[in-house]
Amino acid sequence: MFNALASEIAFLGDFKQWLPEQVKEWATKEVQYAQMLLGNDVEGESKAVFTEADFGKCGIVVAPAKKLYLAVQQLLNQQSLSHRHRSGNLYPFLS
Repeated sequence: MFNALASEIAFLGDFKQWLPEQVKEWATKEVQYAQMLLGNDVEGESKAVFTEADFGKCGIVVAPAKKLYLAVQQLLNQQSLSHRHRSGNLYPFLS
C-alpha cells in the first residue's frame, strides 16, 4: 500500500518542499484525516520529521497516526534511493 502511494505521488518532487495543500492531497489518499493536517498547517518539511505523537497532537488517533508515520518513512526512503540513483551512488556504505 505504501509503495503504491509513494510511487503515485513521486511526480510531485521533493516532498519536503510541499505546501500544506499538497500534504492534504497526500493524506487524502492515505486516510481521512487530511483536513486535520491542513488545519494544523502541516507542510512537507515538518511532515518529514513528524513522529506518531505529532500526528496525535493534530487529533489523529493511534492507528491512522501509525499509518501516516509509516507512509512518511516510505517517502523518505524512496527519496533517498532516488537521490542515490541520480548521483550514481546506489551503495554509499561501500564507498
